[in-house]
Formats: sequence, structure tokens, C-alpha cells
Amino acid sequence: ISKDTFVLFFQLTEDFSKIFSHLSQGLWGERIFRSFDTESKGHLTLKDLLTGLIAYCKGTEEEKIKLLFDLYDIDDDGYIQKKELVTMVNTLMFSSPTYLSS
Repeated sequence: ISKDTFVLFFQLTEDFSKIFSHLSQGLWGERIFRSFDTESKGHLTLKDLLTGLIAYCKGTEEEKIKLLFDLYDIDDDGYIQKKELVTMVNTLMFSSPTYLSS
């Protein structure tokens, strides 16, 4: 699955897009795709996709914390800098006005 197809999948899933459409676009979509593409191939295999979904849905608390940490660690240096935190929170808060108004 290419990155573009990955983003389209979430946009076409009605229930997901109603609640989390702002997460499947832009920076958040890129970061989620990257967390699934653990070998940096630029595409996802079925195994990559299922492994990523299982980790997000059924992972241990420690696995979920690592996944979230990796989403926020934009430059992958092992630290979340203030600018990374601000960038991710602003993207989350301001990327979907319809989500904020509901």
C-alpha cells in the first residue's frame, strides 16, 4: 500500500473520517504511515498494516506509549522537543475545524 492509498483508505472509511479525519491528513497521516512502515520502504505490506493496527488497538500500555512517543518525535532523535510538541498539538487542534466545533 502506498502512502497516498493509506491516507485515502482512512478518508473513505466513513466512521473513521467523521471522528478522526484530521488525523488521516497532513503531518499526522505521515507520522502514522511512518510508524507502520517500520523498514522505511515507502509502502506498506499487509503484514505492516496489520501489525501497526494491532499495536495501536491491542498493544500493551508500554507499546502504545512508544507508538505515541514516536509520532511526536518528528526528527527521530529520541527526544520530544518543545517545537515538536507544539507542532503536533497545533496540527491536531487546528487541522479540522469541524471536529473542534462538535
